[in-house]
Parts: sequence; structure tokens; C-alpha cells
Amino acid sequence: SDVGTPSGFGRIATAVCDWFAAHGHQGGGGGLQYEGIHPHGKPYHISALAVKDLWNTLTGIINEFQPEAVICCQDFPYGVTLFKGTRVDWSRIPFLNITPIDGTPIFPEWLDLCDDIDGTMVISRFGVEAMRKAGKKVGLCHPGVDAGTFKPPSAEEKAELRKKAGLAPDAFVVGMMAMNQGRKNIPATLEAFRDFAVEKPTARLLLDMDKVSPAGWNIPLLAKEIGLDVSRILFKDDLLAKGLTNLRDRYCLLDVHSVVSHREGFGLPLLESQACKVVALALDWCS
Repeated sequence: SDVGTPSGFGRIATAVCDWFAAHGHQGGGGGLQYEGIHPHGKPYHISALAVKDLWNTLTGIINEFQPEAVICCQDFPYGVTLFKGTRVDWSRIPFLNITPIDGTPIFPEWLDLCDDIDGTMVISRFGVEAMRKAGKKVGLCHPGVDAGTFKPPSAEEKAELRKKAGLAPDAFVVGMMAMNQGRKNIPATLEAFRDFAVEKPTARLLLDMDKVSPAGWNIPLLAKEIGLDVSRILFKDDLLAKGLTNLRDRYCLLDVHSVVSHREGFGLPLLESQACKVVALALDWCS
């Protein structure tokens, strides 16, 4: 999974690994995006897979350590390839797949995997019901947030955080916490903010993501193309440079939060924003 990095999958996988460690089990993870450069501070080993031959490396790790179980926490194709495309004797090692279902119909190969492995869990009730309609019974591994970490600010703290971010006291701030990916529908978000902010000179759009991504968009160029002044956008790097390194603090800058993805297995930022008492807008499909 993305254990070792703060993506949605990474946070789910890290919570699972933390649970095992807290209950006296020896565990570890293979981090698809983890490069091994920065210490992760966890009481278990995380293999840096970001700079390696993924499937051969995983095959070697599993066959060398012979774990009592392997959990894949990622999109379904990763589970399919791990089961079918690696030289591992799965008759000797239990295999559990934790994955999102972000739409229907469900690809037949994914349904077949449920019959081949020892267990499947999905991360939303939508996914449980979609699988039931397809004739498969699966468990629910429901994501959550730590309300002790994601919590609302006092009025004084919010004012101080906004001052640190360089926001006007009366600024209306719309936020989107997500990866810069094609499916996150960033163009629609930019267009909606452009139209909303026409007569609101202090309004700002906070995009907690990379400005440019090979899996998504060149957002400054996209903003220029649709006629949105890029200076009205706050990016994650801008806020990190101002000392706002805590994700919860960046949520606390917002008046409203929304992620209008084309597809989404579970909307973890929707929970995080609500835990910070920020109004959350969501689609009525999947997440």
C-alpha cells in the first residue's frame, strides 16, 4: 500500500499496521510511494518500493520472510497483480485484500479475485452493497479520523492561522484537499470558484495538492486557460513555506470544503473537514 506516505491509502494502511503493532504483532509494510529518505518513526519496517522494481521486490520480500498473512491495501488491480503476477505460493500464505469500490458495474476479474483469495474488505457501505448485488460477500474496513487530531479551532486560533497564511480577515476560503489526479475533477472546481468569486475580491481557493502532476493537471496553466487569476489560489507548497505544516491547521483556514471526484472509493477528506467543523459539500455517488 501507500504505508509511510499521507495519501488516503497510506493513512488506512498505516492505521492497520499501527493496530497490529499496538496488539503485540510483528508487522511491516511495502510503501508504494515511500522512497526511504525520511524517517517514518513507526515501530515496524517499511520497505521503500517507490524506487524499485515493484513486483519482483515484493516477491522477494514475501518469499524471504514467509509472513503469516499478507494484506494488500490498494486499488483492485494491485491485488489482482499481486496474486496472479508474482511467484508466491498463496496456498501457504493467507491473502487479504482491502480495496475501494468507486462505481458499478464491477470489473469481472475483480469479482473473480474474491473467490481466489482468503478475504476481501471494502472501505464503504456503498462498496459492500455493490459487491452483494454482484453476488460477493465482503467485509467493511471503514476509514475514520482521529478526532483528537482533527478538531475545530477557537476563533482566536483560526484568526491567527489565517494571518499566518496571509488571508484577509473577511476572506471566504474554499478548499479542496486531494491528490492532483485526473479523476478529482479539478477543472470543475476551478470553474465553480471562478464564477463564485467574481464580486468577492478577498475570496481564495485553497488546493492542498501539487501544482503540477503527471497523473493530473498543470493547475496554473489550467487556471489561465479558464480565466481564473492564479494569485487567488493557495497551494500546499505556499502554505508549507509559511509554516502551516499540519494538515489539520490547513483545514482550519477553510469556510467550506469540497471534493467533486468523478469516482471515489471513500471521501476521507470529507470526514476530516467535518471533524474540524468545516462545512463539507459532497456528491451523492460513491463517497
